[in-house]
Amino acid sequence: KQDVEQGELISDIQRAILQEVSTNNELSEVVLSSETFGNENVDKEIDIETAIESLIPSPFEYKIRICPLEEICNIVDNTILEKIKGKDVYVREVSISATLDTYEPDKIKVVRLFMWEE
Repeated sequence: KQDVEQGELISDIQRAILQEVSTNNELSEVVLSSETFGNENVDKEIDIETAIESLIPSPFEYKIRICPLEEICNIVDNTILEKIKGKDVYVREVSISATLDTYEPDKIKVVRLFMWEE
């Protein structure tokens, strides 16, 4: 039962964070201005992580990935992969296709939020 409650808590936190990313025009701009290939979005991902870090309660850790809609969006950082080995990792995502000023349907991005307990 505790695992179910923790899963629901993490899901609620992820939902709120991704809603903030998708409704905050500045954060949506950061997402949409990210590169459209490979793992070149590290700086943009750090910008998003910095913006949301106050929304992540202790004892949870997290990683944000930004990818084009058609790309597989996994954790690629070996340090993080080692950290999460054997842990329950909760994943939620949101698609961003526009800001208040811009709509470019060919540049849809996925913001994927990975969370786990320290």
